Amino acid sequence: MNVEPLNLNVEPLNLNVEPLNLEVAPLNLNVEPFSLEVAPLSLKVAPLNLEFEPFSLEVAPLSLEVEPLSLEVAPLSLKF
Repeated sequence: MNVEPLNLNVEPLNLNVEPLNLEVAPLNLNVEPFSLEVAPLSLKVAPLNLEFEPFSLEVAPLSLEVEPLSLEVAPLSLKF
């Protein structure tokens, strides 16, 4: 069994790390003040229209015309 020797030519680790920049922009606290001014509530309501058309109690007369009952039965077929 032929095994190649392990290559130990590894580059050294670069420890030259740039310093962390901790400069943060200042927070802008120039906020407009909250306005509590509310428009006044309008209580003007349109008058209620109470003009109704009169209710009609006229009902069409009931028709009592009845058609006679038909008792016609088809004849029974007893063909064998």
